[in-house]
Amino acid sequence: MKNSILFSLLLLLCCVHLSAQNKPQRGLGNIGRVYGKLLEERSKEPIEFASVTVFRTVGKKDSLIGGCLTKSNGDFSIDELPLGLLSVKISFVGFQDFTKKITLAPPDNLEIDLGDLLLKTDAKVLAEVKVSAEKVQMQL
Repeated sequence: MKNSILFSLLLLLCCVHLSAQNKPQRGLGNIGRVYGKLLEERSKEPIEFASVTVFRTVGKKDSLIGGCLTKSNGDFSIDELPLGLLSVKISFVGFQDFTKKITLAPPDNLEIDLGDLLLKTDAKVLAEVKVSAEKVQMQL
């Protein structure tokens, strides 16, 4: 009886210790934030579900470090970004891609408000489509 209680306590202690180890490790420099709002250039209507990604360029390679989709009101916010030179890229079907370089640095530039970003429609994607069909010669 005494051994089973001791074994149960030991097992419980191991479980508590292991669950504490599963917390995600955050880098010390991941304290930056980028936010803004996407609007359509002509109508100034919000663009929802556009893809907003943040890349860090190391040498000639881009590394994806964060991203999100815009909300129904066009707002986006990406937290826990590392300090340094970053690229914010925004894309959505029917609109031209948007890229902006930013620098996150302490103490003043830990949060960058990109403000209202106006996306231009992509005329190539919205080109005219011609649909044609032939009428059936015979019908039973």
